[in-house]
Amino acid sequence: MKNIKVSKINKIELPEGDLYKFIDNKNKNFNEFGEVYFSSIKPKSVKAWKLHKKMTLNIVVPVGKVRFVLFDDIKKKMFEVKIGQNDYKLLTIKPNTWYGFQGISKEISLVANLANIRHDEKEMSRQSDDFFPFDWSIK
Repeated sequence: MKNIKVSKINKIELPEGDLYKFIDNKNKNFNEFGEVYFSSIKPKSVKAWKLHKKMTLNIVVPVGKVRFVLFDDIKKKMFEVKIGQNDYKLLTIKPNTWYGFQGISKEISLVANLANIRHDEKEMSRQSDDFFPFDWSIK
């Protein structure tokens, strides 16, 4: 999907605790700084569906593991990606992409987002968990 990109990023293992790189201003996915926020998600919980009309999201999961499900409205296809501290990647979601996510660790996971604009309820749309036909059960 052209509105979604999953990029390898650095995780540096250190004896006293690992260092998780996020993004810098030379990364091609970084275009502007609006805000950074963190969202915790409980095991098996779902936060879906959202669509940002202007915001580009740059997401990492430094604690736990999270399944992201994205919907390409043009191709009418679902895209699923799992990222977390043991599969550490940067997920970039461009505007006009529906997405939802679910905690798939045994403990609370932490999602960090560096957005190009500040949060604005007027630039986003929300729908209920069952808006798209997706099976959120964990197998």
